[in-house]
Amino acid sequence: MSTRAVQAVLKATGVIYETEIEPLIRERNAWIETAAFHSRNEDYYRGLVIKIGEMLGPAAYVSDDGSVQQDVLCAKVPELVAAALSEIERMNELVLNLALSMGVEEIPAHWMKGDRT
Repeated sequence: MSTRAVQAVLKATGVIYETEIEPLIRERNAWIETAAFHSRNEDYYRGLVIKIGEMLGPAAYVSDDGSVQQDVLCAKVPELVAAALSEIERMNELVLNLALSMGVEEIPAHWMKGDRT
């Protein structure tokens, strides 16, 4: 039986033959590589969020119900960063008001941005 005849029989019986499998294998491999790429990126960025959470201290480990977790709660990190920035702004205002009440006429701008140099 010729190759063409075999393919016709396979096609008629619903069996996938080799020429149809190769493109499917290439497509599958492309999807596997895409998934691996996205997984590596997710691991990298999650690692960054965890490092930031560790810098924010114990609050990054406390659940909404008050229980303490072993790992940083990544979902809390944005809220904790926002709270830290708000606290910095509040402290800058206090320093400015204190300086003005003491008669300081000019405060170097870089002091108000947290730069101590």
